[in-house]
Amino acid sequence: MEMASVPDLAEGPSFLVLSFDKQGAAKTRTRTYQTRRTHAKSRSGCVACKCDEAKPACLRCRRGNSVCFYSARTGCDTYCPISPCDHLSADLQSQPELPGYLHSASDASWYGTPRRVLLEHFPIAFKRIQAVRQDMLGAVISLAMNHPYLLDAILAYSAAHLRHFDGPRRCHRVAEHFQLFLAIRNFQAALNQPLDQQRSDALLLTCALLNMLTLSVVEDDNPYNAWVFSTGKDPLGFLTILTGFKPMLEASRPFQRQSLLPQLHAAGENAHLVFATDGDPLDKVPHSWRVILGLQEPRGRSSIFLKPARGLVVLRDMAPHRGASFHYTFSFLETLGPEFRELAQRRDERATWVMGYWLALLSRFNIWWLIQRVKRDSRAVAIWLDMAGVRARPDMEGLMWSEMMEDLENARLWPKPPGCR
Repeated sequence: MEMASVPDLAEGPSFLVLSFDKQGAAKTRTRTYQTRRTHAKSRSGCVACKCDEAKPACLRCRRGNSVCFYSARTGCDTYCPISPCDHLSADLQSQPELPGYLHSASDASWYGTPRRVLLEHFPIAFKRIQAVRQDMLGAVISLAMNHPYLLDAILAYSAAHLRHFDGPRRCHRVAEHFQLFLAIRNFQAALNQPLDQQRSDALLLTCALLNMLTLSVVEDDNPYNAWVFSTGKDPLGFLTILTGFKPMLEASRPFQRQSLLPQLHAAGENAHLVFATDGDPLDKVPHSWRVILGLQEPRGRSSIFLKPARGLVVLRDMAPHRGASFHYTFSFLETLGPEFRELAQRRDERATWVMGYWLALLSRFNIWWLIQRVKRDSRAVAIWLDMAGVRARPDMEGLMWSEMMEDLENARLWPKPPGCR
């Protein structure tokens, strides 16, 4: 029996067709194999499974507890390649990685620590964000993949966290500044777009991260580099950014029920109750504060220092537990009106003392993105006021200032030592 010849494989992909005629004789012929075109299930579905297209995470990804993200329609990933920075410390490298499809197309960038490294590190840094539940990591990353300004803020936050815990490497600092610049620019552009559930969460979380980064961005602990010694046009620029959080929170309130950030919304709702009082608002304000801040009758009730002084007294007696950090920062900022900020900008001694005391209170929290700024700046205020000679003022004024300076120096202590106000 004569065997059918085997086609030459070098000619290209092919396959044999075996058929029989009516008499039962076998015949063979060769057909060229044609590869079937692949078709995406959906142009707008998620990258992982392309299922029901729900956002920020589709149903199948949520059920599988996997990270869900949609193809970006912006050029947020167009970064130039460069030589990578130094290797990260072994303890950081040993952490579990994110899925490969979240990595940037480039392993390195001219702009400091590669984005791939920053994104891989974010789950570690995310554990220190108190405003978001820890089980929301996947949802937060999914949200960031569809909102470039949030992604930039996340990368800047990761770079700042690496700089703090992995040593003062230049590549981390460069990445932090570059990503922060992108986040602010894209965030400002996004503010002009109408709000929906996704954009509301993305903007609010970006705003919270920008606030953290604004406080963490200090270069050193030299008090003479603090705002009170600055010769720039806007030494309290960080305060302007911080005070922008409350309007963003208010704008997001209609989307609160379905928000990924219930803790932020809850803290904002309770903020007005923190400094509420049924009795005399000056009841616990020390006498020296009343004298120096001008809170004595008859004009004290309308003084621009009344609400800040009352707020400082409440915070002074509030234990610095985890849930109180929001009130120490954003709740207190609500007491600082535009007139007060103008006085602080002009280095009014009273406004400067209030700022210094508040920053000293914040140093009770050993939070990585906060501690260096508040310790440095509160110390700088004490130095600046001493250089102004407030303790040496004649008669009662000098005595009152001496008491207030002692209060300023002890504000960071918790629990308060015996005999300390």
